[in-house]
Parts: sequence; structure tokens; C-alpha cells
Amino acid sequence: MDFESMMRRKDRPLPPRGCSWAFYIFLLVMLLLLVAAYLVYRK
Repeated sequence: MDFESMMRRKDRPLPPRGCSWAFYIFLLVMLLLLVAAYLVYRK
């Protein structure tokens, strides 16, 4: 999958300048929570 072209697409519900730093921080936090949940519940 070409994520870079997906981020630059014009029909996405994001500002034309692309994702802001807050969006990337939110994405990183969600990823960390997913990893933590996996590590806790994998037993």
C-alpha cells in the first residue's frame, strides 16, 4: 500500500496541508494503547 499517496489524496477529510502534528501524536498514542492491550491480554 502506498501510504504517502493516500495522505496526499484530495478526497480525504483532512486539511489540504496534510495531517497536523496533533493527528500524528493521536495516532501514536492509539498504537501504543493497542500494543499495551496486546501485551496484557495475550496470555
